[in-house]
Amino acid sequence: PATAADLAEALAAADREGQAVTPWGGGTQQRLGKAPERYDVALRTTRLDRVLQYAPNDMTVRVEGGITLGELQAMVGRQGQYVAIDAPLPDQATARPGYTIYVRVLDNDSDPDGRPLGLMSQVRP
Repeated sequence: PATAADLAEALAAADREGQAVTPWGGGTQQRLGKAPERYDVALRTTRLDRVLQYAPNDMTVRVEGGITLGELQAMVGRQGQYVAIDAPLPDQATARPGYTIYVRVLDNDSDPDGRPLGLMSQVRP
């Protein structure tokens, strides 16, 4: 799905058919945690990759769950900002589907390499 409406439609269709759905972003965390007891449909979320809101002066950004960390880093980097999250596969790693990422870059603080620090939270809708 490419929109929230498409996602809702896909989930409703799976529900009508009694299918178990597993959200699948970049696939980087699929081996972590308890495996699902069953799934019939792996629902890819990578097309849900829009930037919903970005306020560089406030140093906050709100994105859909399919955006990769690499894309997010590139976007905020154009404003001289950095999200201090080191994912092993930044061009694949995505947020948890159904959550909104809020990133707040800390003022006047940096990591040992001198890059500005940031905090990331995922907020369930």
